Amino acid sequence: MSNLKIAAMLQVGPLDSMGYQYNHDITIECLHAFFDKVYIASSTPKLTELPEHLQYDNVELLSTPSTWLQHNTDGLPIFNLTKPIPGLNHVLKKAIKDGYCDLALKVELFQYIDQKNFAALRAYCDQIIESDHLFGYRYKALQTRQYIAHPTMCHPALFNLRHDRILSIHIGTDKIEHGEQVVHAKRGLFLDAPYFITDFFPPILCEKDFLDKYEYYLKPIWDYYNCNKDMDWPSYEKKQLHKAMQSPINPNATLSEWGWRMMKSIPHDSCVHEWDMKAILGQPLQSQPSIRTRLINKMKSIAGKMNLIKSQDNKS
Repeated sequence: MSNLKIAAMLQVGPLDSMGYQYNHDITIECLHAFFDKVYIASSTPKLTELPEHLQYDNVELLSTPSTWLQHNTDGLPIFNLTKPIPGLNHVLKKAIKDGYCDLALKVELFQYIDQKNFAALRAYCDQIIESDHLFGYRYKALQTRQYIAHPTMCHPALFNLRHDRILSIHIGTDKIEHGEQVVHAKRGLFLDAPYFITDFFPPILCEKDFLDKYEYYLKPIWDYYNCNKDMDWPSYEKKQLHKAMQSPINPNATLSEWGWRMMKSIPHDSCVHEWDMKAILGQPLQSQPSIRTRLINKMKSIAGKMNLIKSQDNKS
């Protein structure tokens, strides 16, 4: 077993609304159980202390002007997604200064890791240190109800705190910057991922949480990516269902204690209870063909049609 010490870094806003109230404690308890240190950055001055049952010895909440987002005249946070995230960059520097851990992994609410994947993460961390890499990746798989998909997202979110250029890292939205280089998150089907974090899906389970979170978070995100402007709840739910259907189910993944707890945290009035899981499963226990396979099949289909046209021309 590796002797490396690994920290988790997490940024949180209000924990009592917008969907965070259902399972934020599961994420924090899981991080406490597996990681040597957990740094939590509060993005709001309204959160200066964790609930008593989450005040573990290895969990540290940082809530200072250095971690808070700017607020508008209505008291709502202003998300400037073009700039580094203040809270996460603050806790990264804190982790470096503390000198206790060797690596730090950026994690988000709604996420958890199980025993098997944490052991694989340790092995991956050994490779990062041995190769003297500045950073590594966090692979993410979606969990819809009791089903876990193959990893479909890869974020530059694992940081080598011992590297001599670690202070050059700036954590942004779905990217990191170091020096003049920018490394973005990647989408795909990562069947050979060395490990994965499970992301409980969807992040918004009820219409009320959607409305509460719309101005606070969703609209700035959509403005940043220039998409989905003025989306209402039915449209949002439909989009999330489509995303779940596009994530191929992993036949070898089984729910851990954390996964079952996440599933049981779904509120009784959530739209997820009404989703057609047969539609989400599609081909049960089979992954979708890769992009390369789909491209080859399409080329074969085109070639077949061209041969058919040529054959008809010859006959005429």
